[in-house]
Amino acid sequence: MRPPLLSWLGMDCHGLRDFFKDRFPGIRGLRDILKLVVVTGISRGLGLAFYQRLTNCSNCWVVGIGRSFTQEQLDHARDPERRFQLVRWDLAKPMQQEKVNVLLSIIGEISQQENFSEIIYINNAAIVDPIAQVGCLEERAVFKAVSVNFMTPIFIANRLVRFVEDYNKKLKIINMSTGAAKRPIVGWSTYCSCKAGAAMFFDVMAKQFAGNAQFKICQVDPGVLDTDMQMKIRGADVNSCPEKGHFVSLKRDGRLLSPDDVAAQIVADHIL
Repeated sequence: MRPPLLSWLGMDCHGLRDFFKDRFPGIRGLRDILKLVVVTGISRGLGLAFYQRLTNCSNCWVVGIGRSFTQEQLDHARDPERRFQLVRWDLAKPMQQEKVNVLLSIIGEISQQENFSEIIYINNAAIVDPIAQVGCLEERAVFKAVSVNFMTPIFIANRLVRFVEDYNKKLKIINMSTGAAKRPIVGWSTYCSCKAGAAMFFDVMAKQFAGNAQFKICQVDPGVLDTDMQMKIRGADVNSCPEKGHFVSLKRDGRLLSPDDVAAQIVADHIL
């Protein structure tokens, strides 16, 4: 699904950029509109949809973060003609500082090749595990959830602020939030609390940089998507997740949103 303007014009991101480039070759700095987009959880669900959308936009250089990748992503990352790079990173593991350093090193290398104007960090990766009531939580699973959903996004955002201040770039953060950050759901205590904590962190960050045009923080609740996370919820034990029936009905009644449609709208609203 293309943004309405591009659909009306009958072209995609490449076509729009080439239209202006061909007709106005003297315009200074068409390369200056290049944006570097960092996406976590890029191999599945909404992250995969972001990958498919963003790698078709000629003004985006995409850095994808994940534990694993699709074969297409691996092939594209090896293609020097594509503005696409991968960072293999298990966000659930400790020692995140080393991986943040790797990410910033890659961004630094890209900045030497391309004159991008803005870094966009899409905090997309999330895990709903452990689905269990308080008193039955497994400590290792709790640690993984806190690392993926809360701690690592803070580490990445903190270091990106320093980076853009040093290199005089703009920074936009798109935090993929959830209704669970505002509504307590029995069995999701870790997920709800971590997502609420992440939302508050980015709210505080937005207040800190209010009035500073170098920074923009966007909180986006995409709704309930048809992804592996929903499949996991539907497969949970009803004693661990008493609201399981609600999520089963969302799938049965066709009320789950398409990740591709949601990604297209977010890209149109916040990135293009």
